[in-house]
Amino acid sequence: MWAALALTLVSALAGCAMPGAQRGGATVHVTPSPSPSPSVTATPVPCNPATQWPPPTNHVDLEAIALAPSKTGPATGWATGKLLPGLTQGNFTPTAVLYHLINGQWQRAPQTYPGADLMTIAMGGPTDGWAASSTPLTGSAHPLVLHDTNGVWRPVDIPALDFILQSTATILEANIFSVKIQLFGPDVGWMVAQTNYPRPDGGPLTLILRYDGHAWSTLPTPTVPSTMTLFDVSAVSANELWMVGTDYGAASETTRFFHYVHQQWQRAKQTFPLITQSLTMASPTLGWAGDNDGDSSVPNQLLWYHNQQWAPFPIPSALTQHGAYPLGPILTPAPGVVWMETEQLSTQTPGLWQEAQNRWSPVPWPYTDIIPTALTQDTTGTLWGIANIGHQQNCPPNLVYEVWQGVFLRQTHGHWTRQNLP
Repeated sequence: MWAALALTLVSALAGCAMPGAQRGGATVHVTPSPSPSPSVTATPVPCNPATQWPPPTNHVDLEAIALAPSKTGPATGWATGKLLPGLTQGNFTPTAVLYHLINGQWQRAPQTYPGADLMTIAMGGPTDGWAASSTPLTGSAHPLVLHDTNGVWRPVDIPALDFILQSTATILEANIFSVKIQLFGPDVGWMVAQTNYPRPDGGPLTLILRYDGHAWSTLPTPTVPSTMTLFDVSAVSANELWMVGTDYGAASETTRFFHYVHQQWQRAKQTFPLITQSLTMASPTLGWAGDNDGDSSVPNQLLWYHNQQWAPFPIPSALTQHGAYPLGPILTPAPGVVWMETEQLSTQTPGLWQEAQNRWSPVPWPYTDIIPTALTQDTTGTLWGIANIGHQQNCPPNLVYEVWQGVFLRQTHGHWTRQNLP
């Protein structure tokens, strides 16, 4: 799923990978696998551990970013990341950290959270926010959830999440694969957690929690057959959600969408082939969903919600004329602003395209080793974002994995700057 681990195990490779663009984050991730241009031939790069990036013990993988709502004044906000202090000893247990944006500078907070990953964060007010981990603190049995009040982050127990990690006589081990939070002010929010905990009908459980300013309570999910896995949720307001799932019961997979409105679930009429795991709504009338199952042997698809219905997203001719292919994720740094990640097929380099008034045009992007995983805009028009550089470790036949190095991004008056973390 999208909120993948900061350290991703990969299969044995024929050669070393160059530093690559960032993998999943807190937005929809769609990774099509287009056939390469016939004129492009890849030259294998010999794998040499001596030339690989040696990750420092304090290297940070960035997970999520959120600016605090503000009408005036300099931007403030928070970001989450994680350390892998035991990496050189083969220990992949994360330690979560927080970064605070103050006076245009990112400063790491002193707190550390061993065992946790803090893969999502959202701000409902200047000094009110929530962050959550799919894992507990070391020695705890509760998924870590933090609440920010007046700039102080404190752990809060969420009983609706706790039971996922509690062993029973019939469920010896269950996990939370991903978690994300959306807030609509300090008193209204949504949290969705995807798990392998079995539903009563046998399918995997996806939890949807709603915050009312006092507590998080569970919202029932749509009634679906046991062959369906409910994946991602995206809220468009305090009272409206979309959800996507895939039914594996037929000869081939079928994607379905569900709409929570007027306090009840409605099933969209349209269905689509293949697997669709990730979803983002830019507004009540515009949204995207896509594949992220990691199976490169099957062409991925990008769907969009437009004209009050879901349909295959037509690849803009402007992209194909420039030799670009849409990859996702879809980024919405500000209301009415839609950006799409692309890949230049001839060079296999990342790019960004922006949609305005139904026309797509390229956004100047100066970096070849990273692409934003999240972007957000402050009241001055400055963009703040995060990315990660991927570094391969080891060579076959040894275990090959990828380590991610965090990067803070900033765009002011069209000019990008970056801050590479250790």
